[in-house]
Amino acid sequence: MKVSVAICTYQGEQFLAEQLDSIARQTRRPDEVVLLDDCSTDATVEIARSVAASFGLPCRIQSNERRLGVEENFSQAMLRTSGDVVFFCDQDDVWKPQKIERMLAPFEADPEVTLVYSDGEIVGPKLEPTGYTLFGKNPQKHLE
Repeated sequence: MKVSVAICTYQGEQFLAEQLDSIARQTRRPDEVVLLDDCSTDATVEIARSVAASFGLPCRIQSNERRLGVEENFSQAMLRTSGDVVFFCDQDDVWKPQKIERMLAPFEADPEVTLVYSDGEIVGPKLEPTGYTLFGKNPQKHLE
């Protein structure tokens, strides 16, 4: 099963290196990463090239000719992937090491599965836990 990661960036230099590092260190690495930059004027593209090269991450990095905005940029990035399974990744995401491996398991176990999703932890700028998730629940209360 071929795995693609679609990443969209715009002025993402602050978090991008850590994000790409977390993708490169997956227990099941992606077969391709498609990074589509939405006309950043900071060092986003240079950082992406440098980090991808240092990890040997199979990453196609392209820049839009004009700003597309978040939704259209993700649509274009998705269209450029070739994987059987596509992971979407925001420029400030940091993935736990087994994310791809764990999320592929349902697809591999049942060919009828067409979508897998997960919650995500909300953290601060230094990855400190806030106690909240994307779905709005406090994980401490959720586990009780």
